[in-house]
Amino acid sequence: MMIIILYIWFLLTAPRDQLVCSIWADQLQTPYVISDSCGNFAHRDYLFYQAVDATTGEVMCSGKPAELPDLNCVLQPLNHFRINVIWPNSQRISCSIVVDHEGPPTEDEINKQCPDQLSSYKNGDLVLEFMTKQAAKPAPVEKCKMPYLEIGNELLQQPLTAEGLATSVPYNLLAGELLWHGVAKPNCGGLSGLDPITKAPTDCGLQSALPQVITWQNQWDGMILNAANEARVPARLLKKMMSVESQFWPWWVGPKEEYGLIQITDDGFDTALLYSTDLFNRYCARAIYPDRCTLGYALISPAEREAVVNTVRAAVSAAASGQLNESQTAEVFRTYADVLAAYYCYAGEVGGTPSWETTLAVYHAGAECISTGEICEQGQAYIDSIKK
Repeated sequence: MMIIILYIWFLLTAPRDQLVCSIWADQLQTPYVISDSCGNFAHRDYLFYQAVDATTGEVMCSGKPAELPDLNCVLQPLNHFRINVIWPNSQRISCSIVVDHEGPPTEDEINKQCPDQLSSYKNGDLVLEFMTKQAAKPAPVEKCKMPYLEIGNELLQQPLTAEGLATSVPYNLLAGELLWHGVAKPNCGGLSGLDPITKAPTDCGLQSALPQVITWQNQWDGMILNAANEARVPARLLKKMMSVESQFWPWWVGPKEEYGLIQITDDGFDTALLYSTDLFNRYCARAIYPDRCTLGYALISPAEREAVVNTVRAAVSAAASGQLNESQTAEVFRTYADVLAAYYCYAGEVGGTPSWETTLAVYHAGAECISTGEICEQGQAYIDSIKK
């Protein structure tokens, strides 16, 4: 099949700056990430970059490619800013060349199809901005069909209201954190209610903290139910995962750098973004150039995938730190629900017909846990802890 490649050229001696592309971001990017997003630029050293506040349009800073990693111009956290890639003092001259091979055109092809540009290009007066194959963009991986959820009071049934998610479990670790951070007050004859060595709550400390423990574990029930309904996953199962993983203490960081209420790693989000188009579409445009998002998570570059994962992690971390408003926090709970849905699809791909049990096993112990057709011991132990 004929490959059509569009080349756009710049004449460096002409009088005005040209915008090459813009990237929406929540952190400064390296020149290599920018090149992946905007195209593989030749003569990169001619370019300069601007970080632009997305709310005011103010140019926060600008610089050459070599300076970009050191541009510490953002003095306060921004939800988003835009990186502009600029070609200075240039005028756009375009020419389209049809080739039937990979890579740049030969001089003979340029001479035959764009003869007026060849001598200037050979002299170095014209430089290549980008090239792109004009081909149909592949559709992103579709999310698998989620199972029907019955209304009821069982673990895999959906409650009608948030009150149906209410629990009153005396979580020991949660009680200790609430006492340690002063959220709960001990009534233990002047003692802290905590073991001085382990910081675990004493019997008196646990009883003192119990009202706050119950309030704390139910404070997000409305968000959990709404998120579960939108993602079509069992709300009780999602909440039980949070209880087992973190006991609802959002600041836990596990030994493998797990974070958030469901104690997920960056690799875990990498898998979830691959199998949940909803999750990917919600965060992609905040992390990379929006036009690249149409490719889907599987087909963007490794640097772009890392940028999307970093953006999801930042949102989860901000929610844990109380830096988000109610709507933004609710979106993070939708993220948790999408992760559960994604792992349901992933488990189905690995093990055939998906189930919520295989979903839990794969989430906790990895795909190899069900690769033999049986659930491994570690995965089964996790399922049992969820069912308690």
